[in-house]
Amino acid sequence: MSPSPWGAVYFDLDGTLLGPDGEVPVVVRDAVARVKARGVRVGLATGRRATTTAPYAALLGVDAPCVLFNGARVVDATFSTTLFATGLPHAAAPAVVERALAFGAHVVAYVDERLLCDVRSPRPGVPVGALSRSTTEVVDLTTLPVAPTKLVFVDDPPRLQALRALLHDEALVPAGAQLVRSGPRFLELLPQGAHKGAGLARSAAYLGVDPGSVIAFGDDENDREMLALAGLSFAMGHAPASVRAVAHRVIGGDVHDGGDALAAALDDVFGR
Repeated sequence: MSPSPWGAVYFDLDGTLLGPDGEVPVVVRDAVARVKARGVRVGLATGRRATTTAPYAALLGVDAPCVLFNGARVVDATFSTTLFATGLPHAAAPAVVERALAFGAHVVAYVDERLLCDVRSPRPGVPVGALSRSTTEVVDLTTLPVAPTKLVFVDDPPRLQALRALLHDEALVPAGAQLVRSGPRFLELLPQGAHKGAGLARSAAYLGVDPGSVIAFGDDENDREMLALAGLSFAMGHAPASVRAVAHRVIGGDVHDGGDALAAALDDVFGR
């Protein structure tokens, strides 16, 4: 078997690697194992924190750094060493949280591995999948003594679009932060410059490979920089047009096809 020209493959989790049941389909796990057998490193790039990412990393035998919080943190493959970390400006949080709550959105603050929601909106009003199974602390988010790693606003897609416009129109997005969609019902306030593309670049440097030798898979707005940077990138079939436009290839299937299309894309590049 000849050596692969690819140094690593990075996967987004929700909407890409995971099916609607929150599991990695067996056909995808087998395809990832074949990639690793070619000597290619495997990493994850997700908006999730370490607590909810590490089990998938262990399942897949991840052996490359992982990008967490949509690029606000990068950890080694064992999740024991933080290679990079940043967070929101502390002054940015209270006004944005107050306005989002007044708008009627559910707000979640990630403070490192802690998940916090506000006393005025302790539960989301829309289906949120895996987030609904996470344990959250109920606090007053406008009086947090430390800066969040990121904020997540949860609502139906049209309302999130309206909230995004409102926060920009009212100049509530500070210079040190940016708004990014990470799923149909998730809008995130992230540190400026923290995105999966930057996380991928840091991970590639740690591995000693060029980003051009990395393959990336993603499905939403928070994957765009990563897909644009990678030497070969795949957007899932259900990805928004703006995401499909930056990817080199678009996978015909989506998360509802049992992973067949994603597995086929990997086998097309690496063979069986």
